[in-house]
Amino acid sequence: MNANLRNFALWVIIVLLLLALFTLFQNPGQRTSAQDISFSQLLTEVDQGRVRDVVIQGPEIHGTFSNGTGFQTYAPSDPGLVQKLYSKGVSITARPPSLPSLRPTRSSAWIPLAPS
Repeated sequence: MNANLRNFALWVIIVLLLLALFTLFQNPGQRTSAQDISFSQLLTEVDQGRVRDVVIQGPEIHGTFSNGTGFQTYAPSDPGLVQKLYSKGVSITARPPSLPSLRPTRSSAWIPLAPS
């Protein structure tokens, strides 16, 4: 294998490892366990006054119930959602959509590089 190509491959691997480490440590506070709930369950919980706060990040909603447990859900385009949350006294934080993560998921696998 050409020495220049080998050096280039080494730098690519180093950059990918640095990106993986960056995404791993980027938001350690968001690594808490949160219960997945349906959007309709979120609306029911808001109506009953059991939602303390939410973070809306694009279509994703993460939040905390009044008892301190966390939840997450996916929100369809609902123009009345923010008004409903506000009228029930829910603390609302909005953030721009997050970039895709480089962390592997359960359904994806790392592809091993062929030895040279």
